[in-house]
Amino acid sequence: MYPIPRNLPNLNRAAIDKLSRREIRVFELIGVGTGRQDMAEIIGVKVGTGDVFRARIKAKLNLRSARDLRWTAIRWINWKLVSHS
Repeated sequence: MYPIPRNLPNLNRAAIDKLSRREIRVFELIGVGTGRQDMAEIIGVKVGTGDVFRARIKAKLNLRSARDLRWTAIRWINWKLVSHS
């Protein structure tokens, strides 16, 4: 899987390890600003199924809101860009 950043507050390292590959894909699509409809098309599911993935990710990462999910996903993407460049 991906290396887990140590410097991201609100990101539980053990929890991110529990994300499936598809959940990580959805998480990263959220982080780059992909909308619900586009995300569903990219991963080949219905919009409602994509929403289920988002809810599971929020639960696994212990995030309270869509805003927290989006912010954490953006920080994850930024960390990956900086640490792998």
